[in-house]
Amino acid sequence: MKPLAYLVVCASLVAPSGPHRSEAFRFQPAAGSALDKHFMTKGDLRLVGLELEYDGTVCDPAMFGLDGEALFRFGYELASRDEYKEIVPGRPTELLRTFAGLGFWVESDEGYETRRTGDGLIGKTIRYVWDERAKTYRRSYVGDKGTPTQLAEMDEDLDLRALLPANEVEEGETWVVEGETLASVLVPGLDFERALEDEHDFLGTIPDELAAALREALRSARATCRYEGYEEGGSEHGIIGFEGQVRADVALDPELFFRDRSSEDIEVSSLMAGIKSDLSGRCRWNLSEGRFESFEMEGAGEIILEFDLDVIPLGIELTGRATFAIDFARDARAETHD
Repeated sequence: MKPLAYLVVCASLVAPSGPHRSEAFRFQPAAGSALDKHFMTKGDLRLVGLELEYDGTVCDPAMFGLDGEALFRFGYELASRDEYKEIVPGRPTELLRTFAGLGFWVESDEGYETRRTGDGLIGKTIRYVWDERAKTYRRSYVGDKGTPTQLAEMDEDLDLRALLPANEVEEGETWVVEGETLASVLVPGLDFERALEDEHDFLGTIPDELAAALREALRSARATCRYEGYEEGGSEHGIIGFEGQVRADVALDPELFFRDRSSEDIEVSSLMAGIKSDLSGRCRWNLSEGRFESFEMEGAGEIILEFDLDVIPLGIELTGRATFAIDFARDARAETHD
């Protein structure tokens, strides 16, 4: 091998493969631009275990009319057109959102079904204007008006800004997002805190104890984000990986869940719930346009209910434990509206 060629080969072996690429993820769509957004979440909740015990002895649930089988399917959908009238780095200062779709549902093979839709908002437009002094958005209808409660329960952030790092990051670098900051990622489009306070057109009335449980679950939420790499293809894109978890243990009023199932023979006297879920996702951020382009998230976990059953005719008390497995997937897209 010639000396020059030998030096080139040696240099290629010891030289670094190249500098780590770093990016500053910014939210800054162009003022006057508009995006069509669609969020869809689907999942199921399955009863995977039911245990009853009396005086240290395990009992067959069928003895008490409990079959130990249940399957619920649920979903949530939101579609809108967002027009960014004015923008400052990090947030819109004036946003017009026109709703194209809004609803959630729960159903089971046994015939249980509940559906709520935001029909009163479909086709209507809400204006969000940032109030710098109050550090919040003022909301108003444009044209046809919906109800004040509909106006109150819909949040401005459908941009997944909570996932962005505060500073420029290198490939492989991680950062943490936790607590209420994650609300816009976990429940997109809903003002979570306001929705828990009063009766609302879309969500209905949420009892105080259940609201407290949901707040505790949100406070426990924690996610680690990671800059996974850079992609080209028409525009420049940065990929943010997402790994998170939700944990909560709360005492609940049995009446919230068993009001229609309790009978003169069986009464649920106490109820504890343990919630845990692991989340993972991937956000494709358009670096050229300063906005998210797609987001996929999956979640898997379990809900454990521990309860006391009073079997009134027999004068006995049973302790029980029901384990539900929960799985869901979310897909979100944002496309430029021409």
